[in-house]
Amino acid sequence: MWQRRVSALSLAGDLRESDAAAARFHEMFPMSSLLPEVVFRSGENAYFLSLAAEPSSILSSRLPEASRLNDLASARYHASLTICRISLRQCGSLRVGRARYRKGDLDKAREVLEAIPAPERRGELMDVPYLIADCLIRLAPATADDALAAGRLQDHSVAPSNC
Repeated sequence: MWQRRVSALSLAGDLRESDAAAARFHEMFPMSSLLPEVVFRSGENAYFLSLAAEPSSILSSRLPEASRLNDLASARYHASLTICRISLRQCGSLRVGRARYRKGDLDKAREVLEAIPAPERRGELMDVPYLIADCLIRLAPATADDALAAGRLQDHSVAPSNC
């Protein structure tokens, strides 16, 4: 019942109450088999709160509250990765990657997103290749002044067959 309450409150948009219920669930049932879902929902709550706290531009999360909430979402998703089923683990990795992407930490976002196996990148995870490609494009230098820089640029380019 507690796990369903956490999920229902989260899906209804009552994120703070859902967080409070998740904390109570964690205290009352620390060894529950339902804990992965509750921890994942807790990460979702922080992620959605961070979306509400920042301006409309995807990389302009310079507001202190949005930055703090992105960090909190990333930490909660990371915690869920250690205890979740594989499907939730992949979704958690996507959320960690998105939180880091939104914060502007593109290298770490790319690392997390590339850890999701290619065959798993379907359904809710289908935007993973696009986020990876966007990270690579934003990280790539605008010009290559020497052969070494050109080689690095070529290594990080996205092949058309991967799109």
